[in-house]
Parts: sequence; structure tokens; C-alpha cells
Amino acid sequence: MNKKFHVLFAFGVFCSCNPHKVAVNPMPSTKVSKKYSVHSKNPSPDKWWLSFGDKELIRIINESLEGNFQLQASWSRYNQAKALWTQSKAGAWPEITASFTASRSKNRLNFGDAFDFAGTGAPSPPESFELSQFDASLAANYELDLWKKAGSKAKGALLGALATRDDYEAMAMTITASVAELWISRVAQIASKSVVDKQSELSKTLYELAKLRFSQGLGSAGEVYQQEEQWLSVQGQLPSIEANIVVLKNQIALLSGKSPVEFSLPQSGTFPTLPELPGLGVPMDLLDRRPDVRAARKRVEAADYGVAAAVADRLPSLRISASAGLQENELPSLFDDFIWRIAGGLLAPIFDRGRRRAEVVRNKEVVLERLAIYNEVLLGAIVEVENAWIQEKKQIEIIANLKRQKKVSEASLREAKSKYQTGVSDVGYLSVLTAVSKLQNSEVALVEAKRQRILFRIALYRALGGSWTEELEQPSPKEKQP
Repeated sequence: MNKKFHVLFAFGVFCSCNPHKVAVNPMPSTKVSKKYSVHSKNPSPDKWWLSFGDKELIRIINESLEGNFQLQASWSRYNQAKALWTQSKAGAWPEITASFTASRSKNRLNFGDAFDFAGTGAPSPPESFELSQFDASLAANYELDLWKKAGSKAKGALLGALATRDDYEAMAMTITASVAELWISRVAQIASKSVVDKQSELSKTLYELAKLRFSQGLGSAGEVYQQEEQWLSVQGQLPSIEANIVVLKNQIALLSGKSPVEFSLPQSGTFPTLPELPGLGVPMDLLDRRPDVRAARKRVEAADYGVAAAVADRLPSLRISASAGLQENELPSLFDDFIWRIAGGLLAPIFDRGRRRAEVVRNKEVVLERLAIYNEVLLGAIVEVENAWIQEKKQIEIIANLKRQKKVSEASLREAKSKYQTGVSDVGYLSVLTAVSKLQNSEVALVEAKRQRILFRIALYRALGGSWTEELEQPSPKEKQP
């Protein structure tokens, strides 16, 4: 009894051995700094778009997470990966098949001229008979997973499925950021239209003033033409701005999974008030907060399980087969007899011209390839955080400078307009035209600078990632309400 126990124990240890040790949750092979070059203590919001405080933005982001077709396709890829994982798990279980056949046949016996059963000297006539055959069988085939080959394949497939889920979450983050960027660009276009409308009114007023002065003999025809040209130039900006507003709305509709006709947005040209720059944490936080980094990490581990499976494939395998069946000529007596067979075989590769060894080499190179991608994705994420933070920081300075420029331009225009109207200006209308042009340029630049700052903030939030995507389920567009 003792010997049997020792043999079974040794066999169990033998079967549990894995000739290749897989690195679970592999760390990047590149050096990652312990902190960012910039720092902020303010908390970073998870669902960052809520901090913008705009109900329409919240609505369209929710709609895009439910109805976006790219997200639906990504979820289908996730389901496909899960199906592959289910298939891979089948290798750890016996394959059992059942069959039942029934046949009826008529056979003929012809003994020829050598037999004379009637004693007449003539050959006997051919005889025939009918035969029924009923067969029922159950067969099982099983390969013992001695070296964890099947288990490694299953774990690799599972990690592949989980990585595909991370791809889906990364897609959700990208779609959310894209919607917000399009939304803020549309807000900027509406704000620009408001600025251009105001500039057009000012240019028109100055045009009327130039005509009035010309009619009174105080100005020249050149001044009238110059101001009319300025007015028309400002008005010429409106068609492209109005087209951009519609185009941006249509792009948001596409990301929401709706046609442009079914989608509408309010004409809001007010920029949201941003909270302070968020805290960045430490770079290694991105291993958990960024789904694209998580996916790259899982694919390295999945490839390592591929190495384990390839190594195990070079080692001997033990296969067991068993079958049991029933066979009879009459259906009522089918269960009177029972036949069975059990067999086992040990298979070991001897010569395959290096095919299995080459497969091991190939899988090891896949690990190195995916490790390089993993390093690149992680470092790229860190760079995105650094870039977005410093770009917004400097954009704040640019906005402050543009606001000062705008105030100076407004004061300069008031001064030039006052002197022009009273006729005391030495340079005449040219000073007014220059002041108007500078003010208009500073106003347009200020709108664009505000837009760019918010885009940098969106890029920063996206770069920092978050945990909100883990709550996402299968996307599906809401049913239309009657």
C-alpha cells in the first residue's frame, strides 16, 4: 500500500511540473522614473467630463458610450476572444463521442456447380437471407496534461481575452476624449462666430463713419474703400465658421451612433470653467489606470504561456482512450451483451526536422516583441502625461498674455477712434484700421487659446486613465421612445 501511495504521489508531482516558468504580471524591462518632472497635489477626477459642469456634454458622452459602433465592434471582438478561451479549455477534458447505427441488408449465397443438394445432378439455386444490425457505442479520448501544455494554452487564451477587454476600455476612453474635443471645438466655433459678428458690427460702424466723414469733406475715398474692404473681409469669415459648426455637430453624431438629422445640439459658445490642474500621482500608476498599458502587459504574459505550451509540446505525452458498445442483430436484445476497450499510449517526438524547437524559438521572440511594445506603450503614456501637463501650464500663460493684449488693443482703438472722429490724428484713418485689426486678431487668438487649453486638459485626463471604464458593459443604443 505504501509503495502504491509513493508511486501515485511521484506521478502527481511529475504531472504538475511545468518545464517553463511563466512571468506573471511582468514588469517593464525599461527604466521607469519614480515620479514625474511636474507635480500637483490636486485630486484627479475619475469621470473627468463631469468636472466640466455641462449637462449637454455629459449627455452626448453617455450616448456615445451606448451607441458608438466602434465600441460595439470592440465588444464583439472581446466576445470572440472569450469564445477562443472556451475552446482552449476543452483540451483539459476528455473528448467523448456517442454513436448509434441501425442497418438492414439482404445477402445472397451462390454455391455454384459444386453442390447438388436435391440429388438431381443439377447445381443448387442461389440462396438469400436478410440481416439486421444494431450498434451503439460510447468512446472517450484523453491526453493527460503532463507538462501543462493544455493549461498554458488556456491561460494564454484567457489573458488574450482579458487584453481584448482592455482594448475595449481603451477604445471607450478614446471615444470619450474625441467627443469632448469635438464638443469644445464646436463651442469655440460658436464663440468665434459671436466674436466675428461683433467685429462685423464694429467694422460696419466704422465704414458708415468713414462714408459720413467723406460726405463732409473730412476724409478721403481711400478711407471708405479701406474700411469697406475690412468689413467685407470680416464677413467673409462667417460662412466657413458656420459650416464648421455643422460639420462638428455631425462628427459628434457619428460618434454617438446617430445620423445628423436625428442629432441636435444647443448653440452654446460658453467655455467651461476648468478646475485646477490635477495631480499626476506616480508613473507606475499607469500600469493599472491605463487600459492600453494593461492590455500590453497581459499580452506579454500570454505570449510567455505560448512559450510554455511550445516547450511542453517537445516532451512525451500520455494518451488514454476508452470505448464501450453494444452490438446485436435484434433490437430487443441489444442490451444483452456489452463490449468495451481501454487503451493507453505514450508518445514521444523523436524526429521532426526541428519543427518543435523552432516553435519554441518563435514563441520566445513573440515574448520579446510584445515586451518591446509594452515598454513603448508605457513610456508613451508617461510622455503623454508630461506633455499635456506642461502644455496646459504654458497655455495658461499664453491666455493671460492674450488677455492683456486685448485690453491694450481695446484702449488703442478707443484712442485712435476718438482722435479720428475729432480730426486730431496725425496719421488719420490708418491708425484706426491698425487698431481694429489688432483687436480683432487678439480676440480670435484668445478664443483659440482657450479652446487649446481645454484640449490639453482633455488630453491630460485621457493620458492619466482611470477606473471608470471597468464599470462598462456591452454597449447598445437606446430604443427610440414613441
